[in-house]
Amino acid sequence: MTNSNQNQLLEVFSTLDQQQASQVLAYAQQLLQTKVNPTPYQQFKREAMKQIRLALQKERTARTA
Repeated sequence: MTNSNQNQLLEVFSTLDQQQASQVLAYAQQLLQTKVNPTPYQQFKREAMKQIRLALQKERTARTA
């Protein structure tokens, strides 16, 4: 983010009243919680990788037998 963008944001934030500032803060916190908590995706990815690994191992053992 450039300095001019930061200055523009600061100017906008300084003009907000208490209710607007609270709404902006709640929105920002909601965004952060959404991005910080990607565990379902990570769990899905981990399980998929495990299944792929098992399938490859079975294929390798079938070829050698």
